[in-house]
This record gives sequence, C-alpha cells and structure tokens, in this order.
Amino acid sequence: MKKTIAAVVAALLLLPVLFGGCKPGDDTDTGTEPSATAEPGTVTEGTDTEPGTDTETEEIIVDEEPVFYEKTERDPVDPDTVTVENTDWSDTIVNANAQADGVQGKFTDAKRKAFLITNRTSSLLYDLSSDGGKLVAGVYNADGKPYFTGGSDVIVKASDGTEFSSAYSMSNGRMNSHRLGYYYYDFRFCDQLFMNPDAMKVSEENENYYDIIAHSGKWDGNDVTKLAKKDGIVSFTVKNANDPYVHCETNFSTQDYDSIQITIKTESSTSGVFYIAAGSYGWFNGDQHISFKFSSGDWNTVVVPISSIPDYTGTVKGFRFDCGETGETIQIKDVRAIKRGDASVPFALERIFHTYSDKMHEVVRVVLTDDYTAGGKLETITKIPVDTVRKFVLKNADGEVSSLDGFDFSTAEYVAFDVKGAGIYGIIMPVRDNNGYISVQEKDGYYVITRGIDLPDSLKKGADVLFGHRIYTTSSHQFNDIRKEAYVERNPLTDVFVVKRVDNARFSGYDPLVGCYKFRVNSSDFNKAYYREPDKHYTVNALFCGDGVADRTVYVQTVEGGGQLECAALLDENNALLPIPLEVGKNFMGEKEEPLYDPKDTSYGEVYVPITIKANENKRFTVLNLYQNWGNYPLKQLSFIAFHICYYHMSVGVTETNCIAPYFVYGKDGWTLPDFRANSAPLWSGQPQHTSAGRLYFLQYKDAEGNSYKSESQTADISSAGPVYADITMDYLSDDGKIKATYRHTETAQTDENRTYYNISLEVLDDVAIADFKNDFSFFTFDGRGITYSKVGYLDEDGSNVTEKAVKGTRIIKLGKEYPYYDYFGGNNTDSVNFALIVMKSDITINGEKYDGNFIFKDTYNGTLNIGSLSLDLDDVTLKKGDRFELEIILMPWGYGTSKDDHNVTDVRNDSCYDPYKLTVIEGEAVADDFIPSVKAVNNTATFKISGGKNTAAVRVYGFTSYSKPTVTFKADGEAKDIRLEGKNGYDGYQVYLDGDGTYSFSFNVDMDKASEYEITVKQ
Repeated sequence: MKKTIAAVVAALLLLPVLFGGCKPGDDTDTGTEPSATAEPGTVTEGTDTEPGTDTETEEIIVDEEPVFYEKTERDPVDPDTVTVENTDWSDTIVNANAQADGVQGKFTDAKRKAFLITNRTSSLLYDLSSDGGKLVAGVYNADGKPYFTGGSDVIVKASDGTEFSSAYSMSNGRMNSHRLGYYYYDFRFCDQLFMNPDAMKVSEENENYYDIIAHSGKWDGNDVTKLAKKDGIVSFTVKNANDPYVHCETNFSTQDYDSIQITIKTESSTSGVFYIAAGSYGWFNGDQHISFKFSSGDWNTVVVPISSIPDYTGTVKGFRFDCGETGETIQIKDVRAIKRGDASVPFALERIFHTYSDKMHEVVRVVLTDDYTAGGKLETITKIPVDTVRKFVLKNADGEVSSLDGFDFSTAEYVAFDVKGAGIYGIIMPVRDNNGYISVQEKDGYYVITRGIDLPDSLKKGADVLFGHRIYTTSSHQFNDIRKEAYVERNPLTDVFVVKRVDNARFSGYDPLVGCYKFRVNSSDFNKAYYREPDKHYTVNALFCGDGVADRTVYVQTVEGGGQLECAALLDENNALLPIPLEVGKNFMGEKEEPLYDPKDTSYGEVYVPITIKANENKRFTVLNLYQNWGNYPLKQLSFIAFHICYYHMSVGVTETNCIAPYFVYGKDGWTLPDFRANSAPLWSGQPQHTSAGRLYFLQYKDAEGNSYKSESQTADISSAGPVYADITMDYLSDDGKIKATYRHTETAQTDENRTYYNISLEVLDDVAIADFKNDFSFFTFDGRGITYSKVGYLDEDGSNVTEKAVKGTRIIKLGKEYPYYDYFGGNNTDSVNFALIVMKSDITINGEKYDGNFIFKDTYNGTLNIGSLSLDLDDVTLKKGDRFELEIILMPWGYGTSKDDHNVTDVRNDSCYDPYKLTVIEGEAVADDFIPSVKAVNNTATFKISGGKNTAAVRVYGFTSYSKPTVTFKADGEAKDIRLEGKNGYDGYQVYLDGDGTYSFSFNVDMDKASEYEITVKQ
C-alpha cells in the first residue's frame, strides 16, 4: 500500500540545524561545573544516581529505567514464503529524505589548518597542522557543545614501552574522502607519521655528529638568488615561490645518524621540506622527503627525524632544503646529522571516519613504510575531564556497571559517558575478529579511554594493521539510547536474502567497520552499456526480516566490480519507484591516486541507501544499478568517484560531462571543475567519452590592500542525483569571510551540447574595498591549461557577435548587455575542446542600488595560454554589507580543435536565451525554477504547455498525494501522441521525490526537437 505521509513537514522541520548553536572554536561554555548530586564512578549495576542538572539548561535530569535488549531465538525464515505484501514504506521514505544531505565537511580556515566533520547528531574537529596537536581536537553534539576538547591521539607503543605519537608528525595531516553524497562520506585523514616527542628535543650535548655545511662543497639552488656559504652560514633570497630550494652533496651513513638538527632564520616562512638521496636512489626523488615546521623572525633550532623516510639505507648522498616566499631571505646554520635513536617508527596513519547522517564509525589504520620488528601496540588515547562527567556506564558480558573497579574489559561491549551540557559520548565495540581491546582508567583528572590492538612482532613494508568501532553520540542524557544502538550494532540482522536472483546478486554480510549491509552484483562497462545493452539494469532483489527485538535503520550497499556504475533507483515490493534518494559512486582501476594506502586501486561501483526495518517487519525491495538509459532517454546523474581529492562525477548515460572538486584540485588552487567535456566533440575511439577542457575557477578577488582571496567550501545540498536530472547547490565562504557564494549546478540529459547551468549568488557579509574591480574581481575564470586557442569570440559593446584571432597581452572587452558571452576555440590540438560562457540573466545590487552597467571580459594571452574572466565594468568600488550579485549563466564545453567558428555558442545562446523553454499552465499552478520548467498540480492533476529550447528538457510536476506512478499524456503540436516515458522495463522513465510539504513530485524528460510545442497532462 502506497501511503500518504501526513507528518513529513514536522519530521523534516524538527531536524537539528547542522551548524546551529555554539560551534566548535567559539567561546563556548563547556559545562564543566561538577554536579552537586552525582559522583562519577561510584554507581554499581542496578542502582542510579540522584537526579543531576544539565549545566547548560539547568534542567533536572531524571535517569530512565534501564532497558536492555537481548537476542532471542527464532524459527528460521523461509525467504520464499515470507509475507511482504502491503509493506509500509512511510518510515523509510521520511527517514531517508530527512537524512539526505546530512553529512558535511569543511576546512575551518583559509589556510586549511583544521577540518570539521558534521552530521545530524554531532561534529568532529580534526587538527591537521598544530605542533604536537595533529589529532581529533574535539567531538561536539548537534548544538556544538563539547563532549571533550582534550584531544584523541593515535600512538604506537613499542614493546620496550617507547611511545611514538602521530600528533607530533613532521608531516601535516591531509583530508581525502573517496565517497561523498546524500548519506555517507568516508573522511580519511592521511600522511601523519609517528614520532617520539622526547627524541625531537634539541640537545646541547657534545655528541658525535656529521656537520653538513662544513663537509659540503658548493651549494646550488633553484628559484633563488644571492646563494652564499660564508662563516658556516648558508643564505639565499627567494626569487620565485614556485619551487625554491638549495642543495649540496653529502656523504654520511644511515646507520650512524637518524635525524637532522638545523638552526634556521626566515623572514616569513614557517615550514620547509628536507629531501635526501639515500639507499637505492641516486639523487633527489619524490619518495625521500619529510616536511617540518619552525618559527619565523629569529634563529630557532629544530630536530627532524629522517629514518622513517623510505629506503633510508646505505649512504646519504645529497641534502636539499625547500622553503621560502618570494623576496624573503633565509639563513641556515649548524646543520648536522645526529643519532637520536627511537625517533620514529615506519608507520603512516590513515584515520578514517565513516560518517553517515545519523552515525559515525572510526577505523584506525597504519601502513608500514618499511619493515618493523619492535612489536608493541597501536592505540588511540582519548581524554574526557572527570569533572565534566555526570555519570558513566560500562557494559561487558557480565552486564552493565557504573564503576571502574574490577571491570573486565576483555569482553567489553561499550563504554559511555554522560557529559554535562552535551549528552552521551560512547564507543561501541563491534563483533569482529582481531579487533583489539578497549579500557578506561581515571588518571590526572581525566577518564582516559584507550582503544587499541596488539602489533605483530614482525611486519613487512606495505603491510597494514587496523581496528575499528562505532562512535556514539546523542544530545540526550539517557543511556537507553546507546543500549539500543549497541544491541543493533553488535547484533546485525541475519535474515537477509537475495530473492528472485538475477545478475549473480548475493548477500555478503554486515561490514562492522563501515557500518553497512553489503550485496554484490554483476556489472556492465561503458562500451557494453552504450552500444550493446543500454536498457539493461543490474538488479539486487533484497529481503530484510526484522529480528523481533528492535526497530532499526540499516544502510544497504550494493557493490559491482567493474568501476563504471553511474546511477541507481529503488523499487518497492510491487516494482513501484520509491521517492528515496540513492547515493552512487565508483572507482576506476589503475589510476593509483593513493599509492601508499591503496596500492592495488581495485575498481568498484557502489550504491548506498537507508532502509527502516521494524522489529517484526519483512521488507522486500529492489536496487537497480543503472548505466546508460532510464526509460527512453539517457540517464543524467551526479555521483562520487574516488580520486586523490573529493570528487563529484556527472554524466549523460555513461558519457561523462562534468566533475566538481568542492575543495579544488591541487590544494588551494581554486580549480573547481576538473572535468569539463563537450557532447558536441567526437567520442573517443576506445570508449564513449569526450575530451575535457581547461581549468575553471569561480570567485577570486584582490582587495584594495593587495590581498588576494579565494574561498572554502562550506556545505553541499544535492536536490537531485538522477536519473532524470542532476542538481546540486554548494555554499562557499571567501577567505576573508566577507562574501558568501552559493552555486547551483544543474544538468539535464542533453545530448547535443553540454549546457552546464549555473546560478551564482554572492552575498556581501562585510564591507570590502576593491581598487580596480574589472581587473581584480572575477565571478568566473577559465584558462586553456595545455591547449593554446587561436581564436576568441564575444558579444561586443554594440551587441555584435565578434570572432577574432587571439591577441597577446591583457585587454578589457566591454560586453553587450543582451545575453553577453565569450568563448575560446581553434585549439592547437585537433582533440582539444572549446569553451564558452553565456550570461542568461543577472540581478546585481551594489551600495543599495541596482547595477545597470556592462559585464566585461578580461582576456589574457601570452602566446601559449589563454585566460578569460567575467567581471563588471567598474573601477574603484567598496562593496557594502548586504550587496548581492545574482547571475544565471551557461558554462559550455563545445566542439573540438577543428572548429572554424563559434556557431555552436551562438546557437545555444539563441535556443537558451532568446527562445528558452516556456511553460504555460492550463490546469495547476506555475512553480518558479531557474532551469527546470515546473508546475504544481491541483487535485492531483496538472496540464501545461511547453515550447522553446532545444534537445532534452527535464520538467517537474509537484503536489501529488501519492508516490504511485502518474498517468502522463502528450499532445505534440496539437495532436495526441503515444509518447511513452518508460522503456522496455516498464518501471522507468521518471523520477519521484518527497517534498517538504509532505506531497510528492515527479520529473521526466521531454524531447523538444520532435515538436515545437507539447501539451502535457499529468494525473494521478
């Protein structure tokens, strides 16, 4: 039975605000006043404390009667006879839509010193760069109140007791997420090494050492001037900050020395990199280096352990130092190789937080960078101040207690702490072989949680060691919440089946480290899907049966091994499409983006979706893995793809169109669209793909004081990931905090061109002065990357279409007012792709007044590289708080290197600006949308006419009371036509959504090339 969901609006509106309340880093009250009535650590099983007081709200906390969940014996389930008719999908639909877009991650500052993970229940702050503080700096509830801020470090404790900490790594942490989307991100913090803090301290003793400067001959450099060695000091001035370094030959044994002690003085730089050449390497290389930090402005001495560098064997043949900003002078002296011993161990950290909208799992993993024979332990150490804890509970095989005395941690199931002002923080131990141990002790005013695993006595280079658990948080102060979730986590459902088996679908079990139920299924590939089986959908028919004990939400993952999955859809037991978003992604094999952590780089395609299963409920559903077609049109999708950075991937069918890198491509470079592919270019000979064009950058500006700014991603909201159209809105904040930028990226299943629709909204949050606006402020910039374009096109000030040869130098071209555009074409490679930008609409307010001037095209060409920016015809301007810039633009890769003119661009300008899609409502109400023609049904019926535009238009019809498939009828140019949305499968061709008012909407495609006008009726 397909039910109308009456309480959806309330359910959605009651969700926690992601960044509401006090936020990590604010001056927050941590709620550390001790309770007057509760003494932590004194309550035993079967008793409770007196009511406590929440120090944030002053509310009295009354502990609920404990409720424990126990596994019960049940008769085996026969999947062939189990009853699944008339399944109630309302809980799943509401929950899935409420959890969609519930995970967010952002760098907390312009220099990317820390990273904040947020979901619906909590947030976690990871310090990437502080000296001695590269660790989990704090975990907070949904309102930003801290469970702890004392840090959670990862250590290696050798068998002799020596400790090595990743918090003291000479290398900063690096964030990457291979998976991102509606419900799930795998935030990975990588590259930290393990150092012994005591061994890094500077020593004044007269120890045996190798004086590198004294033993060196001539020093050479790159991008530096005034390089000199005099009186034991090497000095130089940085000519270009692109790649400045100095180096010399050395000759010392790796057996005699394991660290470098250096005394350095810089004017502004605070970090550098040592490169060495040792072992099998003849000279400097990309493997043998280590970064380190220091203070600027005066002489300071640091010790840098180097024995963890790969292949640190034999003789060190060369020493190189990379450091410097343009124009600064750097001096180094007393550079010595020294023997410290036990300075480091050959482990590289990968700390993974598998973050869902409503829960988080942590995996601590190390990869060996060299052989290791010292044994010991790998552990996390988390400290919670005793005086912030109202009460704690510990549970093992013997039961639950609230005392550390005599507790047997060998069978521990969970530990949980009620933190004043925040709620419950706990760790749930999953049922998994060789998953280590947990313990809690009270020490120096802290509850110290140690979570770890024993290390083998001998480990080879490339091996790994890991353990994992679930981090539990809630803003409530009731332990019954974690009691239930611990049961759910430790007792995954066992009556899970594949029914009506096709495509070799099979159930693989519950993955306690990742936190999802896994199915495997066969796969297609690009060529097979495009040419041979465009309508084939690979199918997992799943059956979940509750265990009779607890309601739960399960995350279902389907996995294919081909690595070329594009999209997915979900059907109920009656093969009706469900209004539930699905998260989809993949990894191509062989690119080896993470050679240390993932050297095999195995391909995969994955789907994630949350399904609510009640204790006594049986639920059957179908996950469709989609590749090329959805109904009679190629699908359009947004998914994730694993890379060395976070990456959204978009395609029409299996043919890639765009990709979005929300945190940019190579660090803070601003490059946002790394793949930008033209549908009007030829397909590759080997597979149905097109070549990519250029580098694309959004907001960049320089203020009147000469400071340059980019921005940082804040949030992403996916409103449609396909299969009908793709739609994502992303918020950014400028590095000075003065401009909020919002970008809506929309794509439909168009096949003639890749019209990439963008709504750009800039809001000025604080005054910012721009001395030369047309030169120093860019809404958008394109450069040709490795292609040189010989021709430029644009709309001139008089409204004429101009094409001309590229001109060396920089020029400001005032564009015409009516749908201005500019483009580059005529690349020096026949496989190159051209670029165009078209402004469809703008609404700009500066200093409280509407801007009525022109856009300008800033065109730069140096003979090899073309750079084009969009700005305004303004000079000295101070933007005021409240000023707004609203732009609707088309970004378009088009054609290829043999294009003789830019008619592709002027054609799209005509069909998208002068003659865009037009919607006339006959029955129903018009709904405003910049890019998707939309209407609202009245009494479950909508009739409208659509005309204009070109190729494929996606339309959306709102206001229906059921998600059951509506009847859609067409008239084409006044004549009734039997136009079918679905393909041979029967269930496809449309997309259904749950909307915020509790009603449903449907989207589907219309081919505007086959009629000048359609009259369409959608009825339920």
